[in-house]
Amino acid sequence: MEQCACVERELDKVLQKFLTYGQHCEQSLEELLHYVGQLRAELASAVLPEDQRYGAETGFGP
Repeated sequence: MEQCACVERELDKVLQKFLTYGQHCEQSLEELLHYVGQLRAELASAVLPEDQRYGAETGFGP
């Protein structure tokens, strides 16, 4: 019976580690999404001079 209790304690430890790891991953992904959102907003608000726009050097572009 004592062995079952030991296994149960070890199982609780492992489950807690997975839960903690999952929370850490979720937080990291949320931070990354926030950072990417900030970059998108920064890029969207950036205005390039006419000669630096896509294709200006090659003559190709939209």
